[in-house]
Amino acid sequence: MEVTRIIHPIGQGAFYTERICSKDQIYNVVYDCGSGTNKNAPKRLIQEIASVFTSNDVVDILFVSHFDNDHINGIRELKKRVKEIRNIVVSLVEKNDYWFYCIENQNFIAFYDSLEEIASHVYRVKPNIDARREFNDSVIDLTEGKSKIIESGTKLLRKTIDWCYIPFNYDQKVRLEKLKAELAGQGVLVDIFT
Repeated sequence: MEVTRIIHPIGQGAFYTERICSKDQIYNVVYDCGSGTNKNAPKRLIQEIASVFTSNDVVDILFVSHFDNDHINGIRELKKRVKEIRNIVVSLVEKNDYWFYCIENQNFIAFYDSLEEIASHVYRVKPNIDARREFNDSVIDLTEGKSKIIESGTKLLRKTIDWCYIPFNYDQKVRLEKLKAELAGQGVLVDIFT
């Protein structure tokens, strides 16, 4: 097995690719696909996408870490460039929480509501509200191809490639409490968080 990872130099934003070659199979993974909005960033992102993918390529799985525009504004270009995006993994966002994400990205609703147009299968990861439990016993074979809401810590794998992904979605309130406890344990005043 050979794995090639590239952190693409697109400036502000994030675009990382991984190509796994095993026997006669190629498995493409993308982590985020966006750039900042300075004059050259979008053009540079398009060039980077074109340097990695052709119209015959398939993106087996696309992970979106969060919904800021500089992490997602190249996904439509990626979709145009490749034959197919099979799976996309994002955090589950309930409709009554859309407003929060729109503060950071005015394009959030259009993006989130069109995920099924971007990828054949969409996995929305529920927030982990139990700080003590990070992993679970759930395993999903990505070759089965079913869009669904999944628990944080669910293992995603493709049986034909010996590789496993475990996406997490940590509840912000739980993370803040863990941070406060850690800081308090180090003697740092945590009253700034209230």
